[in-house]
Amino acid sequence: MTTQGSGLPKRNRDTMVVRKLVTASDALASVKLVSLAYTGFKLYLDQKVLERAKAVMKRADLDYMDTFGLFDSVSDFAVHNDVAPAVGAGSDDVDFSTVTPTNGLVAQWVQYTWRMNLFGTLCPVGGLGGVATHHLHKKQGLAKILVMEYLDECDRRNQAIATLYPFRTDFYAKMGFASASPYYDYVIRPSSLPLALVASNHRIDVLMHNLAEPDANEMLACYARYVLQHHGAIEKKVEAFDGIWKSKGEIRAYGYRDPETNELQGFLIYEFLSTDMSKFVNDLKIIDLVCENPTALSTFLTFLRLQDDQIRFVRYSTPDAEFHRVLESAFHDAEGFQRDNAGGSGGVMSALASTYLGFMFRVVNIEKLFGGYLQHRNFNNVTAKVLFRVKDTLTPEKNPVVLVAFTAGVVSSVEHIVDGHAISADVIQLVTDVSSFSAVVVGAANLSTFLRYGKAVVTPAHKQRTLEQLFRVDEAPINYVFF
Repeated sequence: MTTQGSGLPKRNRDTMVVRKLVTASDALASVKLVSLAYTGFKLYLDQKVLERAKAVMKRADLDYMDTFGLFDSVSDFAVHNDVAPAVGAGSDDVDFSTVTPTNGLVAQWVQYTWRMNLFGTLCPVGGLGGVATHHLHKKQGLAKILVMEYLDECDRRNQAIATLYPFRTDFYAKMGFASASPYYDYVIRPSSLPLALVASNHRIDVLMHNLAEPDANEMLACYARYVLQHHGAIEKKVEAFDGIWKSKGEIRAYGYRDPETNELQGFLIYEFLSTDMSKFVNDLKIIDLVCENPTALSTFLTFLRLQDDQIRFVRYSTPDAEFHRVLESAFHDAEGFQRDNAGGSGGVMSALASTYLGFMFRVVNIEKLFGGYLQHRNFNNVTAKVLFRVKDTLTPEKNPVVLVAFTAGVVSSVEHIVDGHAISADVIQLVTDVSSFSAVVVGAANLSTFLRYGKAVVTPAHKQRTLEQLFRVDEAPINYVFF
């Protein structure tokens, strides 16, 4: 072990064993670990542990997610318990009250494989979730080891971009992850929503249809088309809709169907929230709002507007920075207060929405990124040779110095550059950290932002505009898939 920072002993990655959790004993150990890592959910109660273990076994049959565990190699904890049934195999028949959990699991994570729209093409990206450290092994550097193993697994799967939702953005930013666009939490009076934003000859009850479990595949196809329209969007899996059907009516789903073709072209998923006003007045929380076209959006907004007699507020969280432009009155808080001298400006400002950072990106391997992963992208018809010096303190071997040639916006060559290599005078050099670079690559932020704040340097300086144009995007990435 080594000692860092606080003086607490840290684990050495070389002494850890990583493997998939594949048996019923593993599943039970995983649930017990997670239950004590996130005590607020009270999953540690005996009956809940057994119920959750059964659910974990069923989930493990899904082909887009794997659960990995960290074990100490000096013990026999890393050995499979082959007597216990494999995860997912006959899971309904397993009596977890007779299963012994695998010993020695000190940390775990769930590795997702998603398909994300990156500049018009669906690309494989990694997703990190289910991160948990045993409560007796906290502050030993296990989370850092876990993230490094996650990035290694992404690299093995040729996923040049890794993603996650952080429990703390600063923690993951230190490991090279960059925040995407913020999410905006709107609290909207129904009267602020537009009526018939797009003119229609049909009534709402003709255009909107209740959705039930048999409609799940249609919803999935609708969302797949929506993903192709939006940079940064991740495809959903049909299991994402299971919560609707299991809620027994608490969560409602309505779809918009084209009156001519009957094709599902949008859906609205929501639930009612109680208020302290009366039993006759609720809030309405939008869980998902998917619209392939303005007519679908207009239909749903009109529906929500018509609920103003019994809905106090519509609550909606979205990464769309421009959503407020559809509102007739864009106040955020309950009374629509204006703020005098907001931010010391001396003026009057209206509260719009509370914002928070969530989704994060990271470049895993810069050579794979330019060497094939983004081969489909046109970098705005720019012709240039760019030397990328991306500082990566976590996985420097994956992000070495590379020279990339762009011809009419297309990557024509990628060369790994070693120290002492002669660089021609026509090469533009970009020096930045992997977090800033990741934000620029996916279009979450403009290069000019990091140049302005001194987090990136371009030489020669007069070529800054060339690189800004190279990475310019028309749409920041947005994503509504949570994991």
